Amino acid sequence: MTWIPPYFRTTFGILAHFARFAGLGTTALTALLLVSSSVFAQKQPAPRDSKTGVDLKEGPELFSRNRAGAGVVPKGDPNAQERDWIIVLAAFRGEAHAQAAAEALPKLQKVDGLGDAFVSPRGEATFIGLGRFSEPGDEKAQALIAEVRSTEVEQTRPFAQAFMAPPLTSDAGSRPEFNLANARKQFGKTARMTLQVGVYGRDDLAKISEKDLAEVRKTAEDAVLQLRREGQLAFYFHSPRRSMVTIGVFAEEDIKPADSPEIKKLRKLFPNNLYNGQGIREKVAGVGDLGLQKSFLVQVPER
Repeated sequence: MTWIPPYFRTTFGILAHFARFAGLGTTALTALLLVSSSVFAQKQPAPRDSKTGVDLKEGPELFSRNRAGAGVVPKGDPNAQERDWIIVLAAFRGEAHAQAAAEALPKLQKVDGLGDAFVSPRGEATFIGLGRFSEPGDEKAQALIAEVRSTEVEQTRPFAQAFMAPPLTSDAGSRPEFNLANARKQFGKTARMTLQVGVYGRDDLAKISEKDLAEVRKTAEDAVLQLRREGQLAFYFHSPRRSMVTIGVFAEEDIKPADSPEIKKLRKLFPNNLYNGQGIREKVAGVGDLGLQKSFLVQVPER
């Protein structure tokens, strides 16, 4: 399978493809209504760009920033999640996420080797974790995560994508293990697809400067860091002009003949692909309002 860079599936690529399919010219493409959301964006684009037709209007919040406080951590240490890396076994988001995690914990603790699992609240999300380490590269951390990934339950490996959630105080957004280009190295050649949920760029600029590009990339990396803190296996991918944010890694059997339960769950939690932290409302002349652009699967780069 030839790898297609994720940015070809961003707003303008999709619309251009649709326009060609529908027999429309590029001038008929769209005004994109970007509906504000606050997890992914720290910098907002210009209110309107006359060349691209991007129109920014305030709308419903799709994601919210982490408002984490003191959490439930092992051994009564109130500062653990502030400083420690923790192996994520399961993550919960949305309504009643804390209750769902609390109900799932006893079941996970019954799995061989997971008796010390604990609940870690992360503001708008909660995950069930295992172990506490000062660095993800710690020898004991690597041994434990390898053991967790190989754990079998009813002839399946439910923790094959276990990873280390960074501390709340960490500034580690650019770590190489967060880079989608390195995903196959971590999770094997079967890691074929990932769900794109965000893209960052400065399409309002004819030519992006090195400073602007650095800001775009830093914002995407910070978004990935935040998502990982909340227990999501997030990645960044940098292209020459844009940076993408994706979640999860999936094998071919996860998408054929239909999406796996895990992909369906992620699509429900992250229904849209956001541009600079805002939902993208797609409109095509002669067709009408296509609604907010959905999150979509892209290929993991081969490397």
